[in-house]
Amino acid sequence: MIVCSCNLLTEADIRSALRQPNGPDCACEVYAALGCSQDCGGCAGSIACMVEEARLANLCAVAPAAKKAA
Repeated sequence: MIVCSCNLLTEADIRSALRQPNGPDCACEVYAALGCSQDCGGCAGSIACMVEEARLANLCAVAPAAKKAA
């Protein structure tokens, strides 16, 4: 699904960028990681939500490992 019609960024493009080691932490970093910049801004909220989802998923993945180490 296309998330950003100005830059033709798909959901898969964005999620792939977010999975990279030391991946983007905000929408503007997602644009930069994908070699573009925000144009109209209509997708920035959706991208920010995807960034937050990725951040929370990473926290959930780390938390069980931290409990086992304790």
